[in-house]
This record gives sequence, C-alpha cells and structure tokens, in this order.
Amino acid sequence: ATQLYQMTVGRAVSNLDNVLFASGKIAKAEKKAKQEQFAKDMSNRAALMAAGNSAVSDFKKNNALALSSMSKSEQKEVLQKVRDEGMAKYAKKKDIKNK
Repeated sequence: ATQLYQMTVGRAVSNLDNVLFASGKIAKAEKKAKQEQFAKDMSNRAALMAAGNSAVSDFKKNNALALSSMSKSEQKEVLQKVRDEGMAKYAKKKDIKNK
C-alpha cells in the first residue's frame, strides 16, 4: 500500500511541494545535481586556465627573442592566441564541450 501511495498520490504531492516551495526530495536532488555540476565546471575551468597559462609560459621560453621585438599590444595578441589554442587543445584532449 505504501509503495502504491508513493507511485500515485505521493508522487503528485512531491511534485506539488517541489513546484510551490522548492523543497522535498525532488528539489534536494535537483540542488545536489546543480552543485555537482558547478563543482565539475569550476574544476574544468581551473584546468583549462592552467593549460592556457602553461602554453603561454612555454611559448615565452621558446620565443623570447621574437616577443622582445614586438610591441606590447602585439605581444598581448600573440599570447592571447597562444593561451586560447592551449586551452582548446586541452579541452579537445579531455573532451570538454564548449558552453
């Protein structure tokens, strides 16, 4: 009888509770899923930033002479492009989708 109640009336009450008050089992599950997704997104973001910074660092080490002959704005453009490429390469390697 309890199982039948949960499948019919109990489910309707849970849905109503979720819609009206954003509480109950359904809301808790949704909140937990959002928190887990946020943590995953932040972890991916940090890893992408680290990969981009690493690419910039390597580029600077290997191309110091070329960078020294550029203006500050040219350097900024080149380094931004290198960072973006490093991040894209890491994202492709780890199968991180662009949002």
